[in-house]
Amino acid sequence: MYKIHGECLQEECAEVIQAMSKIFRFGLHNENPYSKETNKEQLEKELDQLMAMITIVRREYGLGNSRSEYYNKEQKHYGWIEEYPQTDTIKK
Repeated sequence: MYKIHGECLQEECAEVIQAMSKIFRFGLHNENPYSKETNKEQLEKELDQLMAMITIVRREYGLGNSRSEYYNKEQKHYGWIEEYPQTDTIKK
């Protein structure tokens, strides 16, 4: 297994964080003045790249692909939102 897989995974995580931060600061549909890509498009691209790196790291490091933690997190997340309703929204 190569160290580069973990490094690329870290980089993609950081790029998802950056894309989400831009949505919070400037809005979902704000365009990058240079690339003309919207923040929504950038987030979608970065999430796809992150998912690819997650798949590579799972395979290369011999990690299982159990969906139980995935579904547990999903249930916890939506349970938390029900318990603590959110008032802040982002326009779709």
